[in-house]
Amino acid sequence: MATEEEFRPDEFSVEANDREQFRLVWKRDTGEQRTVVLDREQLFAVSQELQKQTVLESVAPTDLGELLSGEVAQVTGLGFAPASDHFRLTAFVGVPEKEAGVAISLRLSKADLKKCVSTMTQWLAQQGDEG
Repeated sequence: MATEEEFRPDEFSVEANDREQFRLVWKRDTGEQRTVVLDREQLFAVSQELQKQTVLESVAPTDLGELLSGEVAQVTGLGFAPASDHFRLTAFVGVPEKEAGVAISLRLSKADLKKCVSTMTQWLAQQGDEG
């Protein structure tokens, strides 16, 4: 069996469908992508295993304010999950000084998402003019 190269994505998205399956899509900035399809009943086992593999020796505080207070936090990944009536944006945030991390899931309405995209688009346009 041939050894596959290690695929390091820049972002991912989760797509649910009516067949009780989830498509996990990982993408590189180059456009290359890989997709894994999971049955709904597999999701809990996968989630549990990921949590087991990422548990840190020191337990992070459950209070997000306490975890991030006075520390440098880095977004280590973003997850995107569009739905019919909202858009879920999950930011994976690491706090290197505390060897801890947290996933912050935001549910955005269509109006919130439009405002966010508009603001980011304006910022990017300004950066292009300055750079």
